[in-house]
Formats: sequence, C-alpha cells, structure tokens
Amino acid sequence: MGLVLYEDKTKYDLWGKIILAFAPALLIVLGLLTYYGVLPTEKEKEDPIGLFACAAFVLVLFWLILPRKYQILEEKLRIVLGGPFSFHIPFETIEAAKHISGAKAAIFWGLNFSPVLKNIVGIKRKKGMNVTISPSNPSLFLENLDKALTDWKRIRGA
Repeated sequence: MGLVLYEDKTKYDLWGKIILAFAPALLIVLGLLTYYGVLPTEKEKEDPIGLFACAAFVLVLFWLILPRKYQILEEKLRIVLGGPFSFHIPFETIEAAKHISGAKAAIFWGLNFSPVLKNIVGIKRKKGMNVTISPSNPSLFLENLDKALTDWKRIRGA
C-alpha cells in the first residue's frame, strides 16, 4: 500500500448534504404516504416496499461511492471511498494540481469526487480523466501534494 505522507478528510458543505439527502428522503416520504394510503387512491392499493428498497439502495450506493478521505502516498494519490473501495491516481499521470472554484468547478471535465463548489482541487492528468476533489484544507493538501510530487520526481530522476 505504501506510506501515507498526508491525509485529509473530504469537505461536505450544507448544500451538498441537502442535495445528497433529497433523493432518499423523497423515496422514504413517498413510501410513507403510500403505506398510510394517501398515495395512490384507495382503489389503487400499492405496496410501498419498493420505494423503501429504492431508498435503501440509494443510501448504500452513496455510502459506497462518496469519498471519505484523500491520502497522499509515496507514489500515488488515493481517494478512499466507502467500504473496501478506493481510487488511485499514480504520480506519473499527474500533470498539475491547483485550486479551482466557481464556474470552472461547475464545468470541469473529468471525474468529480467533490461534493462542493468552492475550494476544490483540480488534478490535471497526462493520461486518464482529470479529477476534482474537495479536501477540508485545500491549501495544505496542495502544499503536501506538491512536496510529494517533487520528492517522487527527484527519486525517479524525472
């Protein structure tokens, strides 16, 4: 796995949490309304178990794919997702990393591991899709990533 040089948690802002909670909350509310006979009409009895199952599926899916933390290792950047899953970005594929926000963050082309629109770190890659992440302290994260990339290049002789 390698030595963890720096680790930072994912930053979730209020709007990101609200947007993420909307889908499962809507499914649960619809399930409750169906269970108590408000939706649909009395003549069209429905079983709400499908709505509750969909809400549970969405929650499990969010738990699996939303980032938990970001780790800078000796030779790669690791995005830790839920459960046993993670996404690795080898240093040899990283061209540049910088702060992005506002419109640039909203239209960034690539993999988005950022649940916020401010203080995002954009990672431009030589090969593979570009990536956005949202560490809780972007400045410190970028400082440590630059240091790790510099050390990696010095050791590799690149």
